[in-house]
Amino acid sequence: MLTQRNTAFSLVEVLLAIALIGSVAALAVSSMSHVVKSAQTQKLASDVDTINRSIIAYIASGGDLSQAKTPEDVLSALKQKLANGEKVPGLAGSKLDATVTAKIQTKDEVYRGGLRAYWDAKHLRFYLTNKGETPGVKSFEKNPSLDTEDFGESEANVAFSYASKDKWIWDYEEAAASSAPGTTAISVTPVPNTGIPAPKVTPPPPPPPSVADLDPPIYSRPGGSYPIEQFEDPIALSNPNPAGSSRVFYSIDYGEWLPYLTPLIVPPGSSLSAQAVASTAAYTNSGRVNETYTPLVSRLSNPFILPSRERFGLFTGRNIKVILTNPNDPSVSTLQYRIGGDPWQEYSGQFKVKRNDYPSGVLIQARAVSTSPYYLDSSNTLRTLAAEEAEIDGNVTGNFSDPTLAARGETNLAGGSSGDYFEWGRDYYDQYDINRFFGGNASLAAADILSSPLTKSSLGFNGAVLNGVSPGNRFQIGDLSYFNGTIAADSGADAVTVGIDLNFNISGYSAVSTFDFDLELINVPNYRDPNDPWADADYVKLANPTARQTLSFNNVEFEFQIEFGESTSNGISYFDEFHVLEGLDASTKVYGTLIEIGGFDDEEDVGSNGNGNGNGNGNGNGNVNGNRFSIPPR
Repeated sequence: MLTQRNTAFSLVEVLLAIALIGSVAALAVSSMSHVVKSAQTQKLASDVDTINRSIIAYIASGGDLSQAKTPEDVLSALKQKLANGEKVPGLAGSKLDATVTAKIQTKDEVYRGGLRAYWDAKHLRFYLTNKGETPGVKSFEKNPSLDTEDFGESEANVAFSYASKDKWIWDYEEAAASSAPGTTAISVTPVPNTGIPAPKVTPPPPPPPSVADLDPPIYSRPGGSYPIEQFEDPIALSNPNPAGSSRVFYSIDYGEWLPYLTPLIVPPGSSLSAQAVASTAAYTNSGRVNETYTPLVSRLSNPFILPSRERFGLFTGRNIKVILTNPNDPSVSTLQYRIGGDPWQEYSGQFKVKRNDYPSGVLIQARAVSTSPYYLDSSNTLRTLAAEEAEIDGNVTGNFSDPTLAARGETNLAGGSSGDYFEWGRDYYDQYDINRFFGGNASLAAADILSSPLTKSSLGFNGAVLNGVSPGNRFQIGDLSYFNGTIAADSGADAVTVGIDLNFNISGYSAVSTFDFDLELINVPNYRDPNDPWADADYVKLANPTARQTLSFNNVEFEFQIEFGESTSNGISYFDEFHVLEGLDASTKVYGTLIEIGGFDDEEDVGSNGNGNGNGNGNGNGNVNGNRFSIPPR
């Protein structure tokens, strides 16, 4: 920011203050990094414009910059006072705050490019550019330590100055007399009187011709701040004076005066000066008119996201092609995009988004990134690519099979049979038990049963009805009931397989699939501690903690997993365990989740024919991870 040190306010000071306020306001507009960079660029442009105005004022007051070779030379000269300032019309004080310094780029900063200022010793002005191989001024900053430094004085070189000896406006002296004062001798020669001749009549001299002032040229567009796009429109200068009276001349950024011939393209941040110059002695030149054109920083327009379809299909249309279009001039912008939470990447052409990567849909974002100091990045364009959800309806049944028994275990599923009810253990002592635990005394065995009756343990499964289930969402597939009986030693079971039969319909295609899950039966010793009844609680445990299996349906692969949920009293459920108090029964909800994990990934969409292996006969069979799976005719 630039200020004056004088206590009185001059026109230059007012201009400097206005430029200062504009720079501070521009810097306060945004907190984003790219906006800060653009604001810094605008501040440099504003500071350069302000210093160029100070240079004009300095030269107009008689200052000389012909020997200034560097930005430091210029700033030092502008900080000097005029030694004969009280005799010079105009501004006598320094034209620049003493604390202002020029921050020069490093070689690395020159290599990276960016807007910088250079001193033009020929045209006596600073100019802005983003090109050049030598370090330029990247910013004008204040160094408080320079506030007390004396930059000296310079003599103003002007053709006119106020009086230094006299009290009048300027000094003057009367010319000396050509001869000494006294009597002047006049020679008189008599002339004969021949009559008085008639006096000659001399006509009065013609009046001097009148001289008219010319009016200044008229601009087709007044100075001010405009969007950068409008700087491509030329500015016309019109001459309001009589034809043949004058010609219009112009100068850009106070450079060389040139005759005006055609409308002009004025660079952003430049000043355009114009003057009507008289062509005949009957007119005097008009005053000079200056107009400054400052670019406004504009925000780029948002790009457009054009997907080949609105959502991912389930069995067809699983890949979506996306095209981005840029409504902005490609010379000042590029496009970037991101998929979901992925990093931003440059857009170089059409790209493909796969349902396999985003089975639940995904958000696409795109933005236009500015490559010009006169534009800000656009806002983000958002486009959600939804995913067609499978709608699952049907019913569930469950069957127990293949129990693993203890050494002398007993079950109702002997001989490879299966059913929705599984029972194991003996509710009596056989002769082996009597001999082993009671020394062959049947009376003692009978008394033990009387004090603590034996009961068989059992599991039951009651399937649920499916209605409007979506993949990825947990749904109840049934209830598992468990009676924790007290059985004779070595008569129990250690494990059993439960088969979950899903008879379901996925988005119009019917299927039947059986998922086999192994259950471990944990029988704990009974201590009958009244203070800790849960120590005697037997429990059922999923043999595989993840309890998941896969199936391929119509070229799309799904994963099915189960878990235990809420239980009734007398029972406690964990994710993969279900505990029941000794001698009591309870039930727990069994939940399942069907998760889509992938499908075909061809360049072209693969059609659906309504069967599991794609053989086109409508009733093909598939087998994944040992699951019993078939698709009946649709």
